[in-house]
Amino acid sequence: MTLCMHKWRQTQRSTHLPNAVGVEMTLTIDTNRCQGHGRCCLISPELFDMSDDGVGIVLVPEPGPEYADAAELALDNCPESAITGTARSLS
Repeated sequence: MTLCMHKWRQTQRSTHLPNAVGVEMTLTIDTNRCQGHGRCCLISPELFDMSDDGVGIVLVPEPGPEYADAAELALDNCPESAITGTARSLS
């Protein structure tokens, strides 16, 4: 099952699923959409960087729940909407 990032964050904080057992997040950047603004790596340098070609790259493709806020902030601030964050239930 695929969930949006907002749903993933809700799952992380849910009292029904403490510590989000069985939920995994995946981050990707569509290099065809990325225009190299660099907001992702400025906002969340622990998750993103810039390639030698001047486009964003994901440093941590499957970050843990402690990165949920940083990932969502980068997603929300990408002017090209090139970053995709998906979460899926492992169960």
